Amino acid sequence: MLTPEDIILVPRGAEHSSIRRGLRKIGDLAPQIIPINLGAPEFLDSSSVSGQSLEFLNKLTGKIVLMGLAGSLSDRHRVGDGVIYQGCGAETGNYWQCEPEITAEIAQLTGYSLVKGLTSDRLISRSEEKRRLGQGGYEVVDMEGARILAALPGQKVAIVRVISDEVTQDLPDLAPAIDNQGQLLPLPLARQMLIRPIPAFHLIQGSLKGLSVLTQVVRKLCGSNF
Repeated sequence: MLTPEDIILVPRGAEHSSIRRGLRKIGDLAPQIIPINLGAPEFLDSSSVSGQSLEFLNKLTGKIVLMGLAGSLSDRHRVGDGVIYQGCGAETGNYWQCEPEITAEIAQLTGYSLVKGLTSDRLISRSEEKRRLGQGGYEVVDMEGARILAALPGQKVAIVRVISDEVTQDLPDLAPAIDNQGQLLPLPLARQMLIRPIPAFHLIQGSLKGLSVLTQVVRKLCGSNF
């Protein structure tokens, strides 16, 4: 389904590595992968994205698929489940639709559920806050979706996510470990993980499972049998 003319946007770090691993044996038939910072802050000021400008992305004639991990806001979605966004909202109340034809094609190919996503400007770490956000009709939360859709109006954008933490699970508060550029800071990250070891275990376990599924789904989207 995805071709060399298409683009995959994915948060840099472990998620980016998982996508690259999934496409390793596809070679020249693989779509281009552009890593973005956590929360995609670069999309807010129209600056360059890993050497590729918003002007470049807005001129594309191919598909753009945002991929990565996400948190569940519903009992319906468990760690390792794949989901496809129908659209994505911001906590301000704004809402953007994903490209319906590509979204339907990915849903048919993967069998994943269609969901209404929410983008937050912070990592949602407490179960009670996940429950509260889910009351607005949202099923999944991330930190990039709405920003990407808002920055690329008129483009053929789809969003595919894999659940890495469930609505019932608390996570470490990673806010002190993320700088203004969306980069994870290793020492503050380690400190937050040590402060709350059980939520840290949930985060690590869920992320590892989610990353494994992410590798599998990108292969499927590119028609690979490896």
